[in-house]
Amino acid sequence: MSLDKDIEHCINCGIELPSDANFCNGCGASQLRPAPKAETKAPGLEMLPTRAEVSAAQIERDIAAFKLEREGLDLARQGRFSDALAKCDEAIRLRPDRFGSRIAKAGLLITLKSYQEAVEELDLTLDQAIGLASEQRAVLKPTLHGVWFLRATALRELNRIEEALGSLERAIALEPDYADAWFLKGICLGTILRYREALAALDQATKIRPDYADAWLSKSLTLRRLNEQKEAAAARERAIKLDPNILKRWDEAFKPLRADIFV
Repeated sequence: MSLDKDIEHCINCGIELPSDANFCNGCGASQLRPAPKAETKAPGLEMLPTRAEVSAAQIERDIAAFKLEREGLDLARQGRFSDALAKCDEAIRLRPDRFGSRIAKAGLLITLKSYQEAVEELDLTLDQAIGLASEQRAVLKPTLHGVWFLRATALRELNRIEEALGSLERAIALEPDYADAWFLKGICLGTILRYREALAALDQATKIRPDYADAWLSKSLTLRRLNEQKEAAAARERAIKLDPNILKRWDEAFKPLRADIFV
């Protein structure tokens, strides 16, 4: 047998043969081997993506949705809130389960004074969160207090004060040092004339954030309602010292709020 050729064995008798032999020199059997069978799949399975393909597609959608969110944020900074809202809707169409897009959309709806739509969007977000596995909820937990706060903000604008207070309790339970939530709680309690409780909430807001000028001014107005004029004057001075433009800002932006609650 020549050593410069690959060696195989006869498929019938087993003697050594050159790899290019068509017939066995010993038994004469043909050495033509059948072609290997192609791997077969059940009908339709060849159209299904692999797990890797699914993961890659999901990552691509995540990236695209994130880019749309960023574009929306940039538009919102320019005051183009309706255009920003359209970007959030695009992101949600790509990834309906993406919480960031829904939260951003709810915030924009509040800015556009579409309060009922904002509540509905936030309710959907919270429903989705409830349906998550525990480890996924743990990842989302740092943002949930903000969702409850946004919900309370929209509900307050709809004059659904008790529901707003319920949402604020949920926000504070998740983040006890959430000064904005304590501040809004004080505003809501003042709306329903529960001034002493409102003052306690505002005290908590200024304890957490001593430089919270709006909370100090709200405290001043609440103290006036409680006929504690000296303390009211001191809180007012503290607010003005922290923000010299606060009275003008409240006159322009929060006059209806102030009138409803404190005048």
